[in-house]
Amino acid sequence: MNANPSFEAVGRALDEAAQVFGSKKALAKQLTANGHKTSETAIGNWRTRGVPIKAAVKIAALVPKVTRQRLRPDDYHEIWPELATGQENERIAG
Repeated sequence: MNANPSFEAVGRALDEAAQVFGSKKALAKQLTANGHKTSETAIGNWRTRGVPIKAAVKIAALVPKVTRQRLRPDDYHEIWPELATGQENERIAG
C-alpha cells in the first residue's frame, strides 16, 4: 500500500465519487457522458498518478461533496487560487 497521505486521501475521494454512481465503471461512464472520456482503469491509476485537472472539475461538478481540493490536495491552490483559504494564500505569497 502507498504510504503517501495525499494518495490515500485522493483514493478515498475517488471511492466516494464512485460510490455515488455505484462503481468506478459507472463513474467513468458519467465522466465520459459529461465530456471527459475516461475508463475504470484510468480512474484506478489516478490514485497514484493524480487526477487530471479537467477530471477533477467534472467530478466535483457531478459529486459536490468530492471537491477539487480533495482530488488535488497538493496543488489545487496553484491551479485554482480562488479556492485557497486566507492562510494558504499567505503561505503561498511567502
